[in-house]
Amino acid sequence: MVEIQEFLKRCGIQVHKKGTGEQGIRAVPQYGFHSCRHAFITICRTSGNVSDAVIQSIVGNSYRLYTHVDLDSRRRAVEQMPWLGEDGKGEDAVPVAVETMSDEALTKTVEAILAELRRRKKRAS
Repeated sequence: MVEIQEFLKRCGIQVHKKGTGEQGIRAVPQYGFHSCRHAFITICRTSGNVSDAVIQSIVGNSYRLYTHVDLDSRRRAVEQMPWLGEDGKGEDAVPVAVETMSDEALTKTVEAILAELRRRKKRAS
């Protein structure tokens, strides 16, 4: 891992947060092995061209700790949901402009939809 920090320094990348690592102040890492690993995993996952199995075979089982679900992925998920109206066929559905929703609103929408689907499934059984 020291080799990666040295490589990043040679590339002109500041590896420690400013004001740390000097005059007896503990060095706080800013970029290093884990940030490179995180970036690699994120790029692979968001490209849509690399399967989870391949990523796991390269970086190991803990790769899921480094992943984040981006806003576009959440929007696409919401856009795939059937928007049902009162009649259950969508005629009374209100269109939603998910591209203008905040992350928080989008997350709450997805959670509400999943809760409703669980409720309906429980009621049907």
